[in-house]
Amino acid sequence: MSNPIGAGDLTADALRFARMHGCGNDFVVIDDRDGKWFSRRAELARALCDRRKGLGGDGLILIGNGKDTDFTMTYVNGTGVDGEMCGNGARCVVRRAHDLQITGDRTVFSTEAGPISARIEGGIISLGMTRPRDAELHITVESDGRNWTVHYIDTGVPHIVIFIDQIDDGPIDEVDVARYGPGLRRHPRFPRGANVNFAEKRGANTYRVRTYERGVEAETLACGTGSVATALIAHLLGEAQSPVTILPTGGGTLRIDFRSNGEGRFEDVQLAGPAETIATGTIAEDWLRERKLLS
Repeated sequence: MSNPIGAGDLTADALRFARMHGCGNDFVVIDDRDGKWFSRRAELARALCDRRKGLGGDGLILIGNGKDTDFTMTYVNGTGVDGEMCGNGARCVVRRAHDLQITGDRTVFSTEAGPISARIEGGIISLGMTRPRDAELHITVESDGRNWTVHYIDTGVPHIVIFIDQIDDGPIDEVDVARYGPGLRRHPRFPRGANVNFAEKRGANTYRVRTYERGVEAETLACGTGSVATALIAHLLGEAQSPVTILPTGGGTLRIDFRSNGEGRFEDVQLAGPAETIATGTIAEDWLRERKLLS
């Protein structure tokens, strides 16, 4: 499928893209192995991820040349802010790299959070995540005039997890994520900022999760690293065992497998779920020039 944006003949300056999503967390993915767009990634992300004047998306992903890995993944939030990693985006970039014949069914690629291994099995992509760190339970913080009990872990990206049975806001679909997310996400207790996950147990080793994402500065329909964070924190609290199933807002399911060493640390953390290509196409030169993305 080809969907040019802008009128005008395609030239060497035209930009090819893939529009993709993982459980509703959506991205624009670009093959940037020639390094043309890396230095302009912030401006490009803001333009392309605009949901009215661009393609729309939670973030932009650039595929680059790897040195010790098959390729690199550079993730930029739709606001133009770099992110260390994105679990749903990582599955999408693996699918795209496979479609471009950069890799086969198994690959290792580089991210700012460290190397990630991956394998494709039909419609499901499994990621070997970087080792989680800095887990801390039962942190009390004040935000929006109330005290919250939150749990922290870095799963390649910093996350806090809040189980809604600890707050009096009704079922998870009634929690005002847009109201509470910004203050918690920027709380000074977390100097790097943190993604904010609200979780509700739905059965044995199964959780419904909603996430306010740092960088996107809004709730997204799914968060891969946040799903991993929820699963691991639930285990540390004695509430879940591997594997854990996460039910994101955008539909589908995410599966998290892990091995705990009994000291609050984890090995062999795997995130598995779908990644879908919505469309591929070309953004014409005139659209890029109008946004001063080409000289």
